Amino acid sequence: MPPPADALLSYLADLTGERPELAKAPTEKLPLYLRKRYGCYRARILGRDWILAIETAHEDATPAATYATHAEVVTGHLGKPTVLVLTGLETRTRQKLIQLRVPFIVPDRQTFLPLALVDLRERQNLQRGHVMKRLTPAAQVVLLYHVERENLDGWPLRRIALAVGYSPIMLSKVRAELEATGLCHARKTGRTISLAFRSAGRELWDKALPWLATPLRTFHWARWDKCPAEALVAGMTALCRTTKIADDRIPTFCMAAPAVREAVKNRKIRIVPDPDEANVKIESWSYDPCALTDRDIADPLSVYLTLREVPDERVQEQLETLLKRISWS
Repeated sequence: MPPPADALLSYLADLTGERPELAKAPTEKLPLYLRKRYGCYRARILGRDWILAIETAHEDATPAATYATHAEVVTGHLGKPTVLVLTGLETRTRQKLIQLRVPFIVPDRQTFLPLALVDLRERQNLQRGHVMKRLTPAAQVVLLYHVERENLDGWPLRRIALAVGYSPIMLSKVRAELEATGLCHARKTGRTISLAFRSAGRELWDKALPWLATPLRTFHWARWDKCPAEALVAGMTALCRTTKIADDRIPTFCMAAPAVREAVKNRKIRIVPDPDEANVKIESWSYDPCALTDRDIADPLSVYLTLREVPDERVQEQLETLLKRISWS
């Protein structure tokens, strides 16, 4: 098994809630140039059988048409749709592969499996110094909790940790992170450390926005007989509840990523490869949405963050309406 396989399997487990098993595929009949360039494995992902052609010898500036030919040849010889597992992709090549409907995975960065899974967020290399720093999920939860639920000024870190569901050690890291952004500073009273935010309400939200990221990791088309207690209304379904926009055909719910994996494992949720088979769209989040609300719907600011990159002008208009309806603390 090639060295990139572990990273690939961990990435797929994070996206789908399942760690697929790889089985070596017979490649004797493949052309020599493909055998040298790819290691081929059988895998079952989201209920569908694939051939994963894992690139072992990367060639820079490979045209999308060449990649498409490689996938077509492998599929023709091995009898299953082929996913190219690549070490990197230029933006133009990626866009062309999507147009050509060629499945591909760049582990920890991008996935395109038509009718099964799409994860095209740019995950920048951490060595690139120009990438803007984002708050960690824990720090984002603390900030949103302060803005939306309860004013945390003066609360000891241990009390905040209990409220948001993180450990006191994690809250020490969150404190340092929020201080580094300039959004708050720490107060020490004896041995007790608390937070003091430098602004409040909408002003704090506007200042924090450059450091905030969508909690959405990926989504799944799925079926369930009963909504799990950990699932909250999210996405367009949440937006339509509070604004005038129409909901999608399939309702959207969100859950923390570990809760999705557990629900799949316990068969409370069955992931399906095609939206035509689904009765729900499940968003897998980087933090527990239940930490920020007592209702059956995700908090509005997290919903805003999951939808703010949607290009539809109607969605953007209703997101602004959503912000105006928030009772800022």
